[in-house]
Amino acid sequence: MPCIARARAIAAAGFNVYFVHYLDRTGEMRASLASMFRNFPAWINVVADALTFVEDRPEAHRDRIAIVGISLGAALGLAVASSDRRVRALVHYSGPVPHGAIAKDALLPPLLVLHGAADRIVPVANAHAVEALAREQGVLVEAVIYPGQGHGFHGAAAEDAMQRTLAFLKHQLTREETGRAPTG
Repeated sequence: MPCIARARAIAAAGFNVYFVHYLDRTGEMRASLASMFRNFPAWINVVADALTFVEDRPEAHRDRIAIVGISLGAALGLAVASSDRRVRALVHYSGPVPHGAIAKDALLPPLLVLHGAADRIVPVANAHAVEALAREQGVLVEAVIYPGQGHGFHGAAAEDAMQRTLAFLKHQLTREETGRAPTG
């Protein structure tokens, strides 16, 4: 399911959706490996600026902001959510771990990790690393690895991922607690 189709499905479920064009900040149409290393900090700033824009919107609920990131967008979402308490939930689709960009005093929000087991662009080990980081912090995390799926999901996996995303957002953005896992 393409990014815009996911955004439309989330909006159709009653969420306000803002599609962040972070590549525009650096004048790119597509990220390359070289540009990712060079421009990642600028793109993080775009995502943080988008949070400020969203929280100032009259239709937005400041305490109900989530990031749904796909691939590089998921890495950016993880980096921003690790240091920005405005992010109340994060959906991480097929994203790499942005080593060095996660805040040292990170406190992630509740997290849904979705990844294809056959992903050749971002190896599934990244999903396991994100899940492990969340578990180390005691953060609520759900991880789903789709057998036979690559960097994008198709068929039943795409539908399942969207249904999980919607259920996760509905649950996390309407709950009163902080999203920390119980201790003890």
